[in-house]
Amino acid sequence: MKKSPSIYIAINIVWILSLGLLVWHCVSNSINAFRTSDVLWANIVLTICLVAIDASLGYFWLNSIKDFIYTLVFVVRKKSIMKKYEGIYATNIVREHNPKFVLLYCTCNDFNPEALKFCMSQDYDNFKAVILDDSSKEEYKAQIDEFAKQNNVEVVRRENRTGFKAGNLNNYLNNHKDYDYFVILDSDEIIPHDFITKSLKYFYYSDKIGVVQASHIATKGKNWFQSLLGMSIDSTSKTV
Repeated sequence: MKKSPSIYIAINIVWILSLGLLVWHCVSNSINAFRTSDVLWANIVLTICLVAIDASLGYFWLNSIKDFIYTLVFVVRKKSIMKKYEGIYATNIVREHNPKFVLLYCTCNDFNPEALKFCMSQDYDNFKAVILDDSSKEEYKAQIDEFAKQNNVEVVRRENRTGFKAGNLNNYLNNHKDYDYFVILDSDEIIPHDFITKSLKYFYYSDKIGVVQASHIATKGKNWFQSLLGMSIDSTSKTV
């Protein structure tokens, strides 16, 4: 299931053409400013502002073009793309092997007990949950300790918080080998009850697969803006 570079070539071509429009816009407006005004410092400031605005637009356009082309390709080639996964979906899990999973829940002053509780309700037996707590606020630490006590969950804290989330993960992974697979959870992450069993299909399907990334689905928004943003997340995640 090797990815074709043609998609990325198309993204870059469309983006470069779009950048050409921005460059033309910036240059033409700067030239007009210098022609119509004799105030040199004002023209220089205007040119700097135009460059900054167009550079920002160029960056955001790259992400938008990427998402648009991903979605367009998926719509056109959906059947052929999904056919490549039929073998994985049909793979049977050998329950006798029963590899051990660990759910690594990363948090830093944003503990969400409901999300973690939901993630722990897996239809798979051989797993444990570990809270990797980088919180600095005592109220969050107290919530985490109480949750861990009630649900028999291990909590791991470190003396320093260097490396942010990556450092938090490495602090645990470098010092623990009592698992076969691990699942990384953000503080607000919610995974379905069959997440582990479905992920295992990929590893049973091929020993060349080392990492599986699942798509994200936005929860129902509390307002119009969140709902609109959720539509964008769902569209992108399901096609990328």
